Amino acid sequence: DRRIPQSRVRELASQAGMSATPPLAQPRIDTYQNARRAKYSYSNVRDESLEALMTWVRLMLEEFPGAWVHEIEIKPSGNAWQLEVVFARWEQTST
Repeated sequence: DRRIPQSRVRELASQAGMSATPPLAQPRIDTYQNARRAKYSYSNVRDESLEALMTWVRLMLEEFPGAWVHEIEIKPSGNAWQLEVVFARWEQTST
């Protein structure tokens, strides 16, 4: 199983300087012949530091080879920033 482990997501958030842990990802798997596209959706990720959020996105991409940002939305929310991001990557299916 090559899914992104939540424990590692938390470690990367801490390493990025985020004050809160991102919520659990909601994975979606689309299968195409011998491969699958896995999408990991993180909603309502909040932090006072935009730099910390963007560092977390960069660290996630570095940590999980082949991953890319499929969708991203960043907006101010009170005294913090709110991030909605979907990471995706192709994975081989088990044979």
